[in-house]
Amino acid sequence: MPRRSAVLTALAGLAFLDVTRAPAQQPAADSLSVALRARIAAERSAVIGVYFRDLDRPGKWESELRDSLKDRAVDAAWVHKHQRSVLMQLDFEHFAELIDIRPEKGTQFIHSKSEPFEEDDPNDEVMHHWLESFGLVYHQLHASGHLSREEVAAAIAQVNPKVVIPVHTEHPELFKDFHPHVKLPKNFSSLDL
Repeated sequence: MPRRSAVLTALAGLAFLDVTRAPAQQPAADSLSVALRARIAAERSAVIGVYFRDLDRPGKWESELRDSLKDRAVDAAWVHKHQRSVLMQLDFEHFAELIDIRPEKGTQFIHSKSEPFEEDDPNDEVMHHWLESFGLVYHQLHASGHLSREEVAAAIAQVNPKVVIPVHTEHPELFKDFHPHVKLPKNFSSLDL
């Protein structure tokens, strides 16, 4: 019988997903959409936990939250012990957590943000120093955050709004292909709904 996956959301930009599954349930490494669907399914049925940094003097709200979560609160020691069955999301600003977590050499690191804008990006250089120090294996997976044309059309069709008002786009007129009622905003003008 396969073990249930556990999703751990996080404070301070740290998140974990226990991806322990029976081999037949393990998503193919090269199939991102299958892996994402598996993660969404796991999140819907999983026990939620929260990672807390080890602080000498945590804030009152942090102590109260940790107390209210009881056995769902985890720390660096827990992550270290379970690291072979945990997927960890770690923001650049929180790389110091690696000191306490002590990841095993050869642990895979997936950088799923856009590539640096400049060749000599100091943050990119610092990130690679952290990864090298801990023996982590770097993989770049670009993530723009923007939808494709097909995804925009599908989202509009699924929501089925009364009116579509395109924003943050270079070609708002293209939205007319997806919906019969599109209002095009004009710079420095109000829009009557």
